[in-house]
Amino acid sequence: MPETAKVPMVRLDRDVHAALRARSARTGCPIRRDANALLRIMLEYSAYEVGSSRQVRGDE
Repeated sequence: MPETAKVPMVRLDRDVHAALRARSARTGCPIRRDANALLRIMLEYSAYEVGSSRQVRGDE
């Protein structure tokens, strides 16, 4: 079995950590701080932020 790379623990921004907690509550899975989970959360959060800013500005 190949050895998996160790991902260092990262200091999370408050908003990203809140998104991690919300996703964890929604899915029932524990918060994972691996690279893939963080990337998914950051992409979801970015999409949410872009959508929110478009609604505020009235863009479509």
